[in-house]
Amino acid sequence: MWNSTLVDGYEVTARYIAPEKGKAELRAIDAEWHSHHVQQSQYCLQIVKCNNNSCCGQHRSNYNNAFPQRFLPPPVPYCTTTKVVYAEVSDTDIY
Repeated sequence: MWNSTLVDGYEVTARYIAPEKGKAELRAIDAEWHSHHVQQSQYCLQIVKCNNNSCCGQHRSNYNNAFPQRFLPPPVPYCTTTKVVYAEVSDTDIY
């Protein structure tokens, strides 16, 4: 199926490549690594680099300038009337 497909005007060549060592080896999650790199909520899982160069290497972008807390901020509830406004706690019954 993929061999007869065009992606952005380019022909696709697909072929099966057998794995070299079988299935990937799964390791247990390191709780300390998880606490520095992962933030999870009901609707979002974020995995980000830490600020330790020996762990994650040097950052190649200005991501930390834009998000000094490293993780994206949580979603904010809002109401739309004539304009978009932050929702009050009592307004959450609307959703």
